[in-house]
This record gives sequence, C-alpha cells and structure tokens, in this order.
Amino acid sequence: MVRASGTEALVVPTDVTNDQQMAALVNATLARFGRLDILVNNAGGGPPRTPVVKARIVDWEWTLRVNLWATMVLSKLVLPAMIAQCSGTIVNICSLAGLTGKAGEAAYAAAKFGVRGFSQSLFEEVREHGIKVSTICPGYVDTALIPPNRRVDRSKMLSPEDVAEAVYEVVVSSARCCPLEIVLQPQRDPFKT
Repeated sequence: MVRASGTEALVVPTDVTNDQQMAALVNATLARFGRLDILVNNAGGGPPRTPVVKARIVDWEWTLRVNLWATMVLSKLVLPAMIAQCSGTIVNICSLAGLTGKAGEAAYAAAKFGVRGFSQSLFEEVREHGIKVSTICPGYVDTALIPPNRRVDRSKMLSPEDVAEAVYEVVVSSARCCPLEIVLQPQRDPFKT
C-alpha cells in the first residue's frame, strides 16, 4: 500500500522477543534509509486473565518481553542515530492497564506501568537532543487481541485508526513541545450494549 502511493517502504519481519532480530531490524532500516526518525513501539499482548497464584511464570516472561523489554531494547537501539541527527520521535503504545491495575492482569499491568516509567525517564535523558518520547494509553481497541464476546459492542471500541491518529499528532507536534502522555477512551462504553 505504501509503495503503491509512491513512497518507499521496507518490511522486516521481526520477533520482538529476540534481541538479535530487533538489532537486525534497526540495522536494516539505517542501511536502507540512512536515518531513523520515528519509532512506534506497538507490539503488545498478554495471557488470558489469570490470578497471580495460578499464573505461569513463562507467561509472565513472555508478557514482559513483548510489552516492556522490546520497548526498552528498540528505544536503546535507535537512540544513537536519533542523537546524531538531533531529532526523532519515540511513541510507546501503552494501555489503560498502565494507569490502573485489574485483577487477573498483574503481569500485563506491570509491563505497561513499566512502559510509562521507562518513557518518562527516557524523555528526561534525551529531550536536550531534540528527541520526543511519548506514551499513548488507549482503552479498548477493536483488534484481534480482544476475543469475541457477546457482552461487548465492538462498534463502540476505539479503532486502530484512532490510535494511529494520536501517534500522528505526536509526530507532527511542534519541535518545541512533547505530548508526554495521551489517554484515549472510547466515547461510548463498549460494555453497555
């Protein structure tokens, strides 16, 4: 689609739980374009709701790797290029779970709270280099990560395009300011059908 619009595109399938593949992604991008202007850390997911006492450690590790570790590693990998060019934008997609924990979602909430803390600290480290770091915390987004459920009106959820618009707003915001955190809530409650 990007190429059809006359713009150059590079696709690098990457497992964000694998540090070497993340490094290869950044290296391929820099080799192709010579610079890196925007990083959107959007990978996410978690196990089904499970109380801590019944949770599997392997599920916790995967959840932390996908949601928090990948965000930290990819951010670190792009920083040398962004610092050298004195500009760049890192947008970390978080969740409302990063604002308020819920029963059965301890590992996911811990990862998303971690993303917020990492983002705040990173902004303080790189702001003088002209690099923006922002966190977007959406409510329920109509994606495959939310399984079908008769109690939910999916038409009332946020769309992926709603989140993309928030990312765009961060990217095009003035170089003099950085929207540190954006919280997106569906206007209508998807659980009230």
